[in-house]
Amino acid sequence: RALLQSFNMTVLTISTILLAFKGVYDSNVLLALAIATPVALAGAQVGIAVFKRINDAVFRRLLIFLMLASGVVLLGRSVL
Repeated sequence: RALLQSFNMTVLTISTILLAFKGVYDSNVLLALAIATPVALAGAQVGIAVFKRINDAVFRRLLIFLMLASGVVLLGRSVL
């Protein structure tokens, strides 16, 4: 997992930089990026803190529950 996360972070960072050099981003995208980046980093820190405090089985169940809740919300939004 550590190798995959590092690879993904590298590829996404390089892609972001190259797209910026090509001028793909407008002000709306930059605003969304400015909002999403700190929120994503804060969420990652919360996840790391939770992972350190609970055992693997509980963490796995928590992730499954969160994925189920996310799926239910997405399903509910598509039905309405």
